[in-house]
Parts: sequence; C-alpha cells; structure tokens
Amino acid sequence: LEKSDTVSECPYKGDGQHWHLRRGASRIDDAAWSLPHPLPEGLAATEHICFYPDKVDIAVDGEAVKD
Repeated sequence: LEKSDTVSECPYKGDGQHWHLRRGASRIDDAAWSLPHPLPEGLAATEHICFYPDKVDIAVDGEAVKD
C-alpha cells in the first residue's frame, strides 16, 4: 500500500486516509481507506485498512464480498 494524498471528511467517524494498492508496475488509486485518528463512532476501524469492493475483489473465508 502507498499513502495517498486523498483525505475524506466524515463528521461521525473522523477523517479517512486513503491508500493506493500497488502490485508490481500496476496501481489502483485510492483502493482502501483507514481512520488514523477516529472519533468515538469510528473506533471499531482503528488500526484496520478498509478496501473498496468496487475497486478490488474481496473474499472472506473463501466467500466473495459484494457491495
């Protein structure tokens, strides 16, 4: 992952830091986000990276995650 300059603002969870996903020479811009300084409502996401399912294929325990 590479830190993006994109920062989203959420009055409930806190500001979201975005991340580019790099694999070899290819890059998916802003494929993920995190909450480096969450507000109380966003504490569950602390120290986690959240991927956008419309930008990457996601599977949990072998099951595809749909958006």
